[in-house]
Amino acid sequence: MSARTLSRRPHLAASTIAVAVVAGVCGSMLVPAAAAYADAPAPAIKPLHIEIGAPSPSGPLTRGGATEAYTVTATNNNDKAVEFNGLVFGIPGGPSAISGSQVNFRIDALSAPPTAFSLGAEGPSMLASFYPQGKKVRTFSVPARSSFSWKITAGLKSGFPANDTSLTLTFDTGTYENDGTGAIPSVTFQAAPGTAPGTGTGPGAPNVTEKFGPVAKLSPGKPVETWLEIDNESKGAIGAGLDTELSVYPSSASETRWPVINLEVRENGHWVQVKRRGLRDNEWMLPAITSGIPAGQKHRYELRYSVASANGVTHAQALRQLAVTYVSGGSGRPLLQGEGKLSFLPAAPATTPTGSPVPSSSATTNAPAPSVSATTNAPTTTNVEGSLAHTGADDNTGTLATGAGVLIAFGAAMAFFGLRRRRSHQH
Repeated sequence: MSARTLSRRPHLAASTIAVAVVAGVCGSMLVPAAAAYADAPAPAIKPLHIEIGAPSPSGPLTRGGATEAYTVTATNNNDKAVEFNGLVFGIPGGPSAISGSQVNFRIDALSAPPTAFSLGAEGPSMLASFYPQGKKVRTFSVPARSSFSWKITAGLKSGFPANDTSLTLTFDTGTYENDGTGAIPSVTFQAAPGTAPGTGTGPGAPNVTEKFGPVAKLSPGKPVETWLEIDNESKGAIGAGLDTELSVYPSSASETRWPVINLEVRENGHWVQVKRRGLRDNEWMLPAITSGIPAGQKHRYELRYSVASANGVTHAQALRQLAVTYVSGGSGRPLLQGEGKLSFLPAAPATTPTGSPVPSSSATTNAPAPSVSATTNAPTTTNVEGSLAHTGADDNTGTLATGAGVLIAFGAAMAFFGLRRRRSHQH
C-alpha cells in the first residue's frame, strides 16, 4: 500500500453459487431439484466505521516539544465480528521522507484489548503497526455491534525534517466506512515553527531559492559558462541530500529542432563532463549535494555548455534551462524549481570577400558571388532574459503554415520534456 495514495482494500463479500438447469418439454419449464438447494445470497459485510476526536491540546506541534492526543473509535455495525490489521500512517507535508524515529508516537487501548505497536517506514511515510498485546494473532476482531477505542499520542522529535511543514496521521483498518467519498479518516498537525525551508509561507517565511546565472550565448565551437545556485536563506538546515535534474530545450513550442548540447560541471578545479540522463539529449543529473545545505548558506554549480551538434538549426534560437531539485530518498515532491535561458547562435555562413570573383567553368558566369540576402537564415540576435519559478512552454506558437508537422513536433516536445518523476508505491 502506498502511504501517499492509501488505496482502499476491497470490501468483504460472500460469494453466491446457484445452479439452474432449464429445459423445454412440451412448452413447459423443468427446474431440477438441485436448484432448490442453491446457497442463498449472504448479507454484505459492512466495513468498520471510524471516528476521530479532536486533538488536545490543539495547535501546531513543535520539533522536540510537547505532544498532543486524540481518540479513535472503530465501530462494527454488523451482526458478526469483523477482523482487521491495525495501521497508522504518518504522512509528511513536504518533500522529505520520515520514519518512526522522527516522530513521538504511541497508541493505548481505551475500550479495546491491550495493544502493542511497532514503528517503521513505508515509502516516504512513517508506519505504525498495532496489534493485540501478547497474542500470536496480530489482528483485532471487533465483536458484532461493538466498538473499540484507542488513544493516539503524537509529537515531533527534534530530527523531524525542517522542510516538512506538517504531519498527517491516518488510521487505516483495511476496511472502513465514512462519507462514501473514499477519503481516509485522518488528523493533520502543523509543524512549528512555520519557517521551514522551501515553503515560502507562514510567519517570517524564508526561502530556499534556485536560480541560474545571466543569459549566455552559445554557438558551435564556442562553449559558454554559467551557473546554477541553490540558496538556503531560511533559519533551518536542509539536512538531507539533494538531487537536481537539469534540462535544456527550446523556449518556443513551435521549434521542431534544437541543438544537441554537452554539459560540464567544475569539480575540484576541473571541468568534468556530466553524463546524459537516460538516452535523451539535453537532460542530465547533476552531482548530488550529499550533505544538504546549512542554514544561511549556498551551493553553486559552475556549468559549461558546448554544442555537440547544431542538429540542422540554422537560425538564432532561445533555449530554456530547467532545474528541479528533490530531497534524496524523499517523497518525490520537488523541493525547488528554477529556470533560466540560453541564446543559441548558429555558425555564420561562409561568404566570399567583396570583389573576389568566383571561379566557374562557364565564361558567362564570372560575376562575384552575391552577398547573403536579408531573407536567408543568417543569425540574428535574440534578446532573452533569465527568469525564475516559471514552468512549461512559452505562449509563443508557430504560424498555421507549418500545419500538421508543427502539431506533431509540439506533442513530441511536450512528451520529451514533461517533468517525469518518482514513484507512487502500490500494495
